[in-house]
Amino acid sequence: MEGKAAAIKINMDKKCVRCGEAGALESGYCMGCATKLITDMAIGPHTLSAIQHQIGVLFREYQRKIDKTVKACGNELSITFKVELKVLNNQVAVQTGIDFTAEKIKDKAEVAMVSEIQGGLFETER
Repeated sequence: MEGKAAAIKINMDKKCVRCGEAGALESGYCMGCATKLITDMAIGPHTLSAIQHQIGVLFREYQRKIDKTVKACGNELSITFKVELKVLNNQVAVQTGIDFTAEKIKDKAEVAMVSEIQGGLFETER
């Protein structure tokens, strides 16, 4: 059984969007910049996804209390979401928290360890 082959296409007429050197991949980066972005990135799209997920979980968990509290407070309520990030051994520890007053609810999601090392070599920055 043969494995799938991967091809890296370098357009020598195209300049890198980051450093301006000739020879860019489909992503717009040269090989040097693409490698640097992949190996240097600690906080990226996987981290953002973990943050969004945790905030969604916290919001859904407290949605009824938030609704009750906002109605009890004259239809105004300030909700604070806290995000704590710690980079440890090429992974990011992500922990979010929620805070709102009336009942003074404060809670944290479990720590999520995410790695950006597996980032796409051929994806463009968004």
